[in-house]
Amino acid sequence: MAPNQKKSADSEYAAFEFHTKKISIVGIGRDILDKIHKFPFPVQQMLGAKACAVEGRIEKGKPATGLTSLDCSCLFYHFYLLLCRYIFHEHMYSITKLLTTSAWRRFLQMFQECGFEVYIRREIVKVDAPEKTKAERASDNQRKVCYK
Repeated sequence: MAPNQKKSADSEYAAFEFHTKKISIVGIGRDILDKIHKFPFPVQQMLGAKACAVEGRIEKGKPATGLTSLDCSCLFYHFYLLLCRYIFHEHMYSITKLLTTSAWRRFLQMFQECGFEVYIRREIVKVDAPEKTKAERASDNQRKVCYK
Protein backbone atom coordinates (compact mmCIF):
# COMPACT_ATOMS: atom_id res chain seq x y z
CA MET A 1 0.00 0.00 0.00
CA ALA A 2 2.81 2.46 0.85
CA PRO A 3 4.49 2.37 -2.60
CA ASN A 4 1.14 3.08 -4.27
CA GLN A 5 0.51 6.05 -1.98
CA LYS A 6 4.01 7.39 -2.67
CA LYS A 7 3.50 7.02 -6.41
CA SER A 8 0.11 8.72 -6.17
CA ALA A 9 1.56 11.58 -4.12
CA ASP A 10 4.43 12.01 -6.60
CA SER A 11 1.96 12.06 -9.47
CA GLU A 12 -0.19 14.70 -7.77
CA TYR A 13 2.88 16.83 -7.03
CA ALA A 14 4.04 16.61 -10.68
CA ALA A 15 0.57 17.61 -11.89
CA PHE A 16 0.52 20.53 -9.42
CA GLU A 17 3.92 21.79 -10.62
CA PHE A 18 2.94 21.32 -14.24
CA HIS A 19 0.18 23.90 -13.82
CA THR A 20 1.60 26.24 -11.17
CA LYS A 21 5.39 26.36 -11.51
CA LYS A 22 6.73 29.53 -13.14
CA ILE A 23 10.01 30.12 -14.92
CA SER A 24 12.28 33.07 -14.19
CA ILE A 25 14.21 34.73 -17.02
CA VAL A 26 16.52 37.71 -16.83
CA GLY A 27 16.42 40.13 -19.74
CA ILE A 28 12.88 39.39 -20.92
CA GLY A 29 10.30 42.13 -20.46
CA ARG A 30 7.76 41.70 -17.68
CA ASP A 31 4.87 41.94 -20.14
CA ILE A 32 6.17 38.97 -22.16
CA LEU A 33 7.09 36.96 -19.06
CA ASP A 34 3.61 37.45 -17.57
CA LYS A 35 2.06 36.03 -20.77
CA ILE A 36 4.49 33.08 -20.81
CA HIS A 37 3.53 32.25 -17.20
CA LYS A 38 -0.01 31.44 -18.32
CA PHE A 39 1.20 28.32 -20.16
CA PRO A 40 1.99 24.91 -18.63
CA PHE A 41 5.54 24.71 -17.24
CA PRO A 42 7.10 22.65 -20.08
CA VAL A 43 5.72 25.13 -22.62
CA GLN A 44 7.03 28.01 -20.51
CA GLN A 45 10.50 26.48 -20.76
CA MET A 46 10.30 26.22 -24.55
CA LEU A 47 8.93 29.74 -24.98
CA GLY A 48 11.51 31.12 -22.56
CA ALA A 49 14.32 29.49 -24.51
CA LYS A 50 13.04 30.99 -27.76
CA ALA A 51 12.66 34.44 -26.20
CA CYS A 52 16.25 34.22 -24.90
CA ALA A 53 17.48 33.04 -28.31
CA VAL A 54 16.66 36.51 -29.63
CA GLU A 55 19.68 37.88 -27.74
CA GLY A 56 21.88 35.38 -29.60
CA ARG A 57 20.45 36.61 -32.89
CA ILE A 58 21.18 40.22 -31.89
CA GLU A 59 24.79 39.34 -30.90
CA LYS A 60 25.33 37.77 -34.33
CA GLY A 61 24.04 40.96 -35.96
CA LYS A 62 20.96 39.36 -37.46
CA PRO A 63 18.12 41.79 -38.17
CA ALA A 64 14.46 41.20 -37.48
CA THR A 65 12.93 38.92 -40.08
CA GLY A 66 10.27 41.33 -41.30
CA LEU A 67 7.33 39.11 -40.35
CA THR A 68 3.99 40.83 -40.68
CA SER A 69 1.89 38.05 -39.18
CA LEU A 70 2.20 35.24 -36.65
CA ASP A 71 2.86 32.68 -39.37
CA CYS A 72 6.51 31.73 -39.48
CA SER A 73 8.06 29.17 -41.80
CA CYS A 74 10.59 27.82 -39.26
CA LEU A 75 10.57 24.21 -38.14
CA PHE A 76 9.94 25.03 -34.45
CA TYR A 77 6.78 27.01 -35.24
CA HIS A 78 5.35 24.25 -37.44
CA PHE A 79 6.38 21.40 -35.17
CA TYR A 80 5.25 22.81 -31.79
CA LEU A 81 2.66 25.37 -32.98
CA LEU A 82 4.27 27.88 -30.62
CA LEU A 83 5.91 31.28 -30.84
CA CYS A 84 9.44 31.03 -32.23
CA ARG A 85 12.56 33.18 -31.88
CA TYR A 86 11.76 34.98 -35.13
CA ILE A 87 8.35 36.11 -33.87
CA PHE A 88 9.87 37.18 -30.53
CA HIS A 89 12.64 39.03 -32.40
CA GLU A 90 10.13 40.85 -34.58
CA HIS A 91 8.03 41.80 -31.56
CA MET A 92 10.87 42.90 -29.27
CA TYR A 93 13.15 44.75 -31.72
CA SER A 94 11.00 45.91 -34.60
CA ILE A 95 8.24 48.40 -35.17
CA THR A 96 5.77 45.59 -35.81
CA LYS A 97 4.31 44.34 -32.54
CA LEU A 98 2.99 40.89 -33.40
CA LEU A 99 2.26 39.70 -29.87
CA THR A 100 -1.01 41.41 -29.15
CA THR A 101 -3.39 40.25 -26.45
CA SER A 102 -5.46 38.36 -28.99
CA ALA A 103 -2.33 36.66 -30.38
CA TRP A 104 -1.34 35.40 -26.92
CA ARG A 105 -4.93 34.29 -26.33
CA ARG A 106 -4.85 32.28 -29.58
CA PHE A 107 -1.78 30.29 -28.54
CA LEU A 108 -2.96 29.89 -24.94
CA GLN A 109 -6.43 28.75 -25.98
CA MET A 110 -4.91 25.90 -27.94
CA PHE A 111 -3.59 24.36 -24.70
CA GLN A 112 -6.59 25.22 -22.56
CA GLU A 113 -8.97 23.41 -24.88
CA CYS A 114 -7.10 20.14 -25.25
CA GLY A 115 -3.75 20.32 -23.41
CA PHE A 116 -0.93 18.42 -25.03
CA GLU A 117 -3.39 16.44 -27.14
CA VAL A 118 -2.96 19.26 -29.63
CA TYR A 119 0.16 17.37 -30.73
CA ILE A 120 -1.56 13.99 -30.79
CA ARG A 121 -4.66 15.02 -32.71
CA ARG A 122 -2.88 16.97 -35.42
CA GLU A 123 -3.91 15.64 -38.82
CA ILE A 124 -4.43 16.60 -42.42
CA VAL A 125 -7.90 17.80 -43.29
CA LYS A 126 -9.11 17.28 -46.84
CA VAL A 127 -11.03 20.21 -48.24
CA ASP A 128 -13.10 19.64 -51.32
CA ALA A 129 -12.30 22.25 -53.94
CA PRO A 130 -15.07 23.27 -56.29
CA GLU A 131 -14.97 21.63 -59.72
CA LYS A 132 -13.16 23.78 -62.31
CA THR A 133 -15.11 24.95 -65.31
CA LYS A 134 -14.09 23.95 -68.82
CA ALA A 135 -12.66 27.44 -69.40
CA GLU A 136 -10.54 27.28 -66.21
CA ARG A 137 -9.14 23.86 -67.18
CA ALA A 138 -8.29 25.15 -70.67
CA SER A 139 -6.57 28.17 -69.13
CA ASP A 140 -4.51 25.91 -66.80
CA ASN A 141 -3.50 23.71 -69.73
CA GLN A 142 -2.50 26.77 -71.76
CA ARG A 143 -0.25 27.98 -68.89
CA LYS A 144 1.40 24.55 -68.68
CA VAL A 145 2.16 24.63 -72.39
CA CYS A 146 3.64 28.15 -72.16
CA TYR A 147 6.01 27.19 -69.30
CA LYS A 148 7.37 24.04 -70.99
